[in-house]
Amino acid sequence: ISVGGLPDGIVDTDMLAANAVTAAKRGAGAILQVQYGFRTSHLQTDSSSYVDTGITANITPLSTSNKILIQMCVLHGMYYSSNVDVISQVRILRGVGGTDTEIFTERTADYMRGKVDSNWLIAGQYLLHQDSPSTTSATTYKLQIRKGSTNGTVSVWAGSGVVLQEVAA
Repeated sequence: ISVGGLPDGIVDTDMLAANAVTAAKRGAGAILQVQYGFRTSHLQTDSSSYVDTGITANITPLSTSNKILIQMCVLHGMYYSSNVDVISQVRILRGVGGTDTEIFTERTADYMRGKVDSNWLIAGQYLLHQDSPSTTSATTYKLQIRKGSTNGTVSVWAGSGVVLQEVAA
């Protein structure tokens, strides 16, 4: 080895030891892993109770102090056969060891409200939430939907999905 270190390009990833980049060197805010899930078919419900949308992803955090950044892109709609208000509501659940915990619910009952006249009203919704699961156990995040009004039908369309990112504390 010459004075001043190794020439550029001489050390590649094959030469690094496993776990050579420690948490202290990596620093807070580093993305440690990414998991994702997508809905592949159309879901339609007229339930006023929350139902699973099939938009779900699993992640096993590496440390209890790390955060999980949840990004969901949901294409959903509302339908009714006469001119009435229809409300669509969503929430995100975190599941660990068979127990689901609600971590996000829309703040208003009419986040996605539409006056529908015998047609579908379709809209995209982007949800961004940071969670602190405080666990290193396998964790599932899922989206649920319900009809928040007495009339109509709500839906989630294929292509809707979730991305989970573990962020170093």
